[in-house]
Amino acid sequence: MLSTHKDGMNVVLNGEHKGKTINEVLEIWSKSALGKNAEKFSYFPILIKLIDAKQKLSVQVHPDDCYALSVEGEYGKTETWYV
Repeated sequence: MLSTHKDGMNVVLNGEHKGKTINEVLEIWSKSALGKNAEKFSYFPILIKLIDAKQKLSVQVHPDDCYALSVEGEYGKTETWYV
């Protein structure tokens, strides 16, 4: 998983930034590290998960940005699955 979400923040395991969260590293590198398409976001806008699904998965429905921002205070979700 690769995430900067408050409920699942990744921490660097080794190297120069060992022990820092991904958000802390992005502050050091500046937002330019994410590229132009991510400038509107206040955090890394991608969540990457590797799932080993041994059983059927449930259908997930996520709110759009407008609803999610007004109710949850964060952006909605779009998903792409690569199988």
